[in-house]
Amino acid sequence: MVKDLDTLMEEVKELPHFENPIGWMQYGRIPYKIRYNLEQPAGTLVNRKTPALYKVTPDQNLDGSSSESLSIWVWRGVPRDFRNILLYHELKEAEFRFADGLPKDESHKKAIPFHMAYAKKFLPESRFTEFQKWQSRYKAYGAESFFGK
Repeated sequence: MVKDLDTLMEEVKELPHFENPIGWMQYGRIPYKIRYNLEQPAGTLVNRKTPALYKVTPDQNLDGSSSESLSIWVWRGVPRDFRNILLYHELKEAEFRFADGLPKDESHKKAIPFHMAYAKKFLPESRFTEFQKWQSRYKAYGAESFFGK
């Protein structure tokens, strides 16, 4: 069951203000250390068509051991004040997938209302409207399933 936007707004917590656009973090119940890049150039990972993406990636450990991280890339063409919203979406989706064991498509759909609540809570009203317009170009980030548009 999808909660209403106001209820979700009470639940969402603002991500930290990152000093650097590339770094490491932990988030929620995600069982990996997380490498984020909020200024990834356009290429095969992210671009105008796919503005954000996450993958589990192998680490290159100096001691020769193997491990994995969750890597999240946000295309640098995304308006700067929308980047944390996409990062938040990818974090929630990964949390649902790796902590709750949901399939990728279901995790993605479940993350949409959370990123919409995040945007509404942390953007000024005029920018929230601009965000809705901007994201309507992307089927993957569209809120049709939540707002019934």
